[in-house]
Amino acid sequence: MVTFAEKITKLCNGAGFAVTRIKDKTGINVSRATANAWITRGARPRPETMKALADYFGVPVEWLTDDSKGFEFDPEAADPMNEKMKELWSRMTIVQRAELLVKAVEILG
Repeated sequence: MVTFAEKITKLCNGAGFAVTRIKDKTGINVSRATANAWITRGARPRPETMKALADYFGVPVEWLTDDSKGFEFDPEAADPMNEKMKELWSRMTIVQRAELLVKAVEILG
């Protein structure tokens, strides 16, 4: 079992800031006292704040709210486009892969 407090702490630490700095770092309207309550008292954010946190960190709300889900969440694996890209990549020749990478660099500017 992994609590919301443990998950949000890990996400914030991974992004290089403490949970109490969420408002400063993300712009999500959460006071330091409220963020501290998540960690020290097991409080949970309101639904709209939970959604904003999930969006910011690129995780599903369900992963944040379900204590039965551990840290094994992989945002890359949750994106269905990644599977399609892997499948297409595996079918390409070395030359096609190189051409695709050149095109991606052009697109990104």
